[in-house]
Amino acid sequence: RPEKLISCLRTVNEQTYRPIEVIVETRGNNPAQKRNLGFKQSHGDFILFLEDDERPSSYLISECLDLVGDIIGVPIAETPPKTYFGRCIYMVRTNVPRLTFFSRSALEGLGDFNPNYIFCDDVEFEQRARFAGLQIDYIKESSIKHEPSYNLKYMVKQVYYASKGFRMLNMLYGPMGNRGKNEKKIIQVALSSPKYLPGIALVMILRAITRRLS
Repeated sequence: RPEKLISCLRTVNEQTYRPIEVIVETRGNNPAQKRNLGFKQSHGDFILFLEDDERPSSYLISECLDLVGDIIGVPIAETPPKTYFGRCIYMVRTNVPRLTFFSRSALEGLGDFNPNYIFCDDVEFEQRARFAGLQIDYIKESSIKHEPSYNLKYMVKQVYYASKGFRMLNMLYGPMGNRGKNEKKIIQVALSSPKYLPGIALVMILRAITRRLS
């Protein structure tokens, strides 16, 4: 996606911290494989992983380096889409800080991202980090602006692979997350925006069917 990549690289070039090394990895079939391949080519003491549809705030790297953690979680900011169905998908998404900034020693100590986890490989990596006793911090001011594809195909793909991944994670680490709490929050959002209620209901039904098929 050349246009998105150019936009991402432009914001990387606007980082206040210098010097930085930029690696564009086009090999690999999923994010985990791309991160592993990119890391093996890197030379820095700290690594920031980005997708081509993400744009970091200009002070992000500097703020991450002000913390002492081995791994840094970054808030993700998403702009609500303009289409009705896209807005419904946006309203049911769970948006949490993403672990995307790592010390080289943490990556070398924990090993590769697991490519068997699609859409939740970072969650699996986080569990390994916590079990290893690594320190995880979270920045508060900067963020990464994410522009995902708010369409049915993307949603089904994400829910399908994330459900498979979390099922494997639950087997390894025990129950994770709180689906009941998330669904309660979605219901509250739907009731506060009545015109989106039919679309949200449809999205929830499609998500439930996709989880059953995963």
